[in-house]
Amino acid sequence: MSTKEHLVLEDRKQIESMLDQNMSFTKIGKAIGKSTSTISREVKSRRIERNQTPYGRIPNRCRNSYSCSKRDICAVCKKREHPLCRTCSFCNQKCADFVESFCPKLNRAPFVCNGCGQIRSCSLRKQFYRAEKAQKSYEFLLSEARSGFNITEAEIDNLNEVMTEPIQQGQSINHVLMSYPDSISFSSRSIYTYTRAGLLNFRNWDLPRVIKMKPRKSKSTPLKVDKKCRVGRTWADFLLFKNEICDFPPVEIDSVIGSRGGKSLLTIMFSNSNFMLAFLRNRNDSQSVIDCFNLLYDLLGKQLFSDLFPVIIADNGSEFSNPAAIEFAPDGSRRTHLFYCDPQAPFQKPRVEENHTLIRRILPKGSSFDPLSQSDIDLVMSHVNSYKRASLSRKSPFEVFSFLYGEHVLSLFPYKLIDPKDIVLSPSLLK
Repeated sequence: MSTKEHLVLEDRKQIESMLDQNMSFTKIGKAIGKSTSTISREVKSRRIERNQTPYGRIPNRCRNSYSCSKRDICAVCKKREHPLCRTCSFCNQKCADFVESFCPKLNRAPFVCNGCGQIRSCSLRKQFYRAEKAQKSYEFLLSEARSGFNITEAEIDNLNEVMTEPIQQGQSINHVLMSYPDSISFSSRSIYTYTRAGLLNFRNWDLPRVIKMKPRKSKSTPLKVDKKCRVGRTWADFLLFKNEICDFPPVEIDSVIGSRGGKSLLTIMFSNSNFMLAFLRNRNDSQSVIDCFNLLYDLLGKQLFSDLFPVIIADNGSEFSNPAAIEFAPDGSRRTHLFYCDPQAPFQKPRVEENHTLIRRILPKGSSFDPLSQSDIDLVMSHVNSYKRASLSRKSPFEVFSFLYGEHVLSLFPYKLIDPKDIVLSPSLLK
């Protein structure tokens, strides 16, 4: 029995073993010396989702599958010889009327499928408790809880609105705090910390006394909107999702940064064609990324958006730390799935990284994007997407994307096909 306040790996292994034997939370708690509620919270919070389907059964989880008579919904279906869409393995991803059916047993103890006798014949989504995974999740959350800043983006906007102009007029942080006691709820020490981290519009050079001091050695920490964002969305989870659910090519997203604290680009690349979208943002934060995807969702509509963006791959940047707002539409319906690369593993989304080298020929690293407009970025992407690639059999991303999705989809984006002889990939394009 563990003598520690928190559960350890040995405790979790015993929980998993006893769940496999269909033992109650009360018996498990007595065995490891913990309360029943502790075991219940542990299982519910650390259970992992699996999309296992019994061999030979179609993974159709729609509540209306037995009465559905739809045909030919999926344009890229690999099993079009089937007379009904409900017999196709891609039905649940392509049908706009899909309503998932869940096992009612997961709503009551033990909340997982460990020890269930029907697991070999059930095609519904499953939940399992695994000791090794639970321990890694606990360690990751423990580490994340001790890092980052305890401030929201709305609070950052409020500080910028109240403090930027007085600071740039030469006032000190303490003077501003005393002048606006009802508008600012942070201490001067916290504001100095946020300033050093680059979260605010003003910088240390706007504070005359600060720039005279010898800088302390510190590591900048990005602002994470959701510290649990990587749970269930790691690269390993993506590979499992790809093998069991969706084998469509993912969309890779990333950011291209201009001058520090200024405008930046959100780049969205279709890996099957190297066709890239780019959006100019005033700040490199999560809300600007969400706004871009909401704009695309309104432009494309629910069905076309889901067809173009079945899976999205992002790095661990703080601008992508609010995955739920990207995955779900404003009405609450799921529109895509977002997964994260492993830390320091850009090779897991190589196409978008390689395409950035073409953008950097026009917008060199260190140059400011502040004078640019979205029409300038559209011109840049028209030239980049018209550039022929050896990896695309000497075709341009324009041509490949048009072949895969059709001219009507391509016409929704504000890019124009540039004649190969007129393509410019240098800063002179915008001059």
